[in-house]
Amino acid sequence: MDMADQSKENIASALTERGVAPETVTAFTDLLDACEYARYAPDAGHDAMNAHYQQAVSVITAIDASMKKNISSAPAATLLALLLLLPLGAQAADSYPDSLWKAGVEAYTAGDWNQAATDWSDVAATGLRSKELYFNLGNAYFKAGETARAILNYERALRLDPSDADIRYNLEFARNQTQDRIDEVPELILKTWARKVNYLLPSNAWAGLSLFFLALALALVLLFLLGPTAGARRAGFFTGIAALLLALAAWGFARSQKAAAERHDAAIVMRPVTSVTSSPSSEAAKSLFILHEGTKVKVLDEVSGFSDIELADGRRGWIPSGDIERI
Repeated sequence: MDMADQSKENIASALTERGVAPETVTAFTDLLDACEYARYAPDAGHDAMNAHYQQAVSVITAIDASMKKNISSAPAATLLALLLLLPLGAQAADSYPDSLWKAGVEAYTAGDWNQAATDWSDVAATGLRSKELYFNLGNAYFKAGETARAILNYERALRLDPSDADIRYNLEFARNQTQDRIDEVPELILKTWARKVNYLLPSNAWAGLSLFFLALALALVLLFLLGPTAGARRAGFFTGIAALLLALAAWGFARSQKAAAERHDAAIVMRPVTSVTSSPSSEAAKSLFILHEGTKVKVLDEVSGFSDIELADGRRGWIPSGDIERI
């Protein structure tokens, strides 16, 4: 159908001829009217925009189901529906989180910490992930007095960028407000140094450095092979080895940060007080120790609504899965 012919009447007629149910055609044209109205009267708010988007998904699905009865004409009609409705969906997907983010900023600036946390949580619920989002969520929850949720979001932000000193500082400050004091098992000093070096830069920076040192190593290999003097070839050989080792180290740091960001075996205790037991049962199990909200645990396994956890000091036990939330 030519663009000039794409009126609601012609679209409705084309869909009807291709086997789409009359009520679906009516819903489609009504949605077009609603979208057209929203273009010139955008004051209906985010709820209306999201409702239009959900209606678009529903109508496209219904049209697609009807078209499957007529395979030969399905691609054309489905493409028409997508061409008309997907721009609205894209606008809703782009504008809705952005407006929520701005609303959260305004609420935070006004000192309404709970509303800011609600708005930014809605942004996170759309599937968006960024260290800035989680960092601000952590700040809002901490201001609102919800230390456990603040720690949870600081941990999520730090997972995306372990090199951010501000996130690490706020996380440590929030941890100092928790009741449990757990001494971590000592580790090798070399491992501690390696982790500190790793935290100097984000993973993308380490990846870029890895490529740089790799290119440098290749250039030095050429110097070793084609150097005019023995001294130049010797320098190219040893410097090339050093550059290759630096490339491997930077690549290792980037991989370790990426692997840490993709792991989901850590969690935060969200209940004010919860009991860790000897087995995944609420009746026959023996209580081992008590944990309070904000404590970080490692999840080893899950059985029948209970999680097998391990603390930084090596203690293990079972805790109700509903009492913790994965980072």
